[in-house]
Amino acid sequence: MYGSQETQIIEIEIGFLLNENGQLILGIKAPELFQEAIKNLLDFWN
Repeated sequence: MYGSQETQIIEIEIGFLLNENGQLILGIKAPELFQEAIKNLLDFWN
């Protein structure tokens, strides 16, 4: 899901959010694939 200015995920069905500020937010039930992808991106950027 992309957009809005939210900084947290309220709906449990949403696993991943990229907000207008560029923040990557994972939901509590985010698939392992999302978690691993975000970790890899952060490792690459740092």
